[in-house]
Amino acid sequence: MKLTNWNPDERVVIKKVQGVNKTTFEVYARLPNGKVIRQRFNKETDAIPYAEDLKIEGLNLQNAKIRNVRPTSLGATQESDYITAIEILNKRFGDGAWNLTKAATWVAANYQEQDWTDVHVVDAIAEFLDWKKKGAKKNYLDKFKTRLGLRIDKKGIREVKAGSFASIDKLLNDVTQAELDHLIWDESWEVTNSTRLDTWKHLHHFYNWA
Repeated sequence: MKLTNWNPDERVVIKKVQGVNKTTFEVYARLPNGKVIRQRFNKETDAIPYAEDLKIEGLNLQNAKIRNVRPTSLGATQESDYITAIEILNKRFGDGAWNLTKAATWVAANYQEQDWTDVHVVDAIAEFLDWKKKGAKKNYLDKFKTRLGLRIDKKGIREVKAGSFASIDKLLNDVTQAELDHLIWDESWEVTNSTRLDTWKHLHHFYNWA
């Protein structure tokens, strides 16, 4: 049975399954094409990104059905990059008419002009914090420093937190969506899911500025 008015938050859920000696997390999804998916994970941190990928896949299927076109052949990570890029462009320029072809054409034309300067991740964060501190309360600014992983003392000495976004030794334009996903969902980072989501929210705010 194909589903109409498909809602990702209703159709893709994570269920906690309490066993005798073990607790697992089951991702259950019913996609717009009628496909039912059940996948169990030992950790909730593994189940969450899988569920998010299924939401994207479901939205793609639903949009394709509405427009009467075939579903996208892009992978989940590629599709996530595409959607994020279009959202940023629409928010930045506000006309709501951006698509992948238009974005690629615009980038190609502006790249030839080379009227920008490539910036390292840690330098970009420093610029962002300097911009953000104008009118911002100390606690609010400290939260960004913690989530982005960079603190600068009064003498201008920088302290980069290991394993943080600031510790990525790359130009900002070279950082990939996969690297950001790994940064947030890496199992070795022993924090709560609320901390992970809060960090992602602060990163998203930083990228909107960038």
